[in-house]
Amino acid sequence: DGSNSQVFTSVTFSRNSIHDSNGSVALRGHKTTRTATVTVDSNSWDNIGGNGSETGQHWAAVEVNHAVQANIQANTINDVSLGQWGEGQCIQLWDIETLDVRNNDCTNSEQGIFVYGGTFGGGPWNVPGGVVTLNNIVGNTEFGLKVDPDALGGPLAATCNWWGDAGGPGPVGPGTGDGVSTNV
Repeated sequence: DGSNSQVFTSVTFSRNSIHDSNGSVALRGHKTTRTATVTVDSNSWDNIGGNGSETGQHWAAVEVNHAVQANIQANTINDVSLGQWGEGQCIQLWDIETLDVRNNDCTNSEQGIFVYGGTFGGGPWNVPGGVVTLNNIVGNTEFGLKVDPDALGGPLAATCNWWGDAGGPGPVGPGTGDGVSTNV
């Protein structure tokens, strides 16, 4: 159901280098007693999926779910291809109360940052509070930042990011940079 059977107070994933991999890093909390704080910082991911002539069983470079606070900072994520489920995100987030996503590079991937809101794992899930800010979200094919249309509440605050265009993100944004969805 996308959750862990263990209750964690905190999880830290820091200073790792993941490359040429066909898998995802999934930091999943307990679905009824969410992890108080998840920190993902100073990691690098490069060339996720499509290695060894395989599509890959990945969906994102990193997934964080079932958390009260998620701090995702100073990571470099580059070249995440589509996996066998049609997903290839830099970052996937769901069932998080408050986000602090800042100073990350999310580049040249199939999909950028995705906030899931559907019914899998007990949802629908809320759009998190907090902010996505000061990130480089550039060169992602399908979207730069997408909030699932089934997510409750919102919008997600995503100001002061570089989208690859001086006018900002598109197509619902004012520019032609990496795309954002409605509810951002």
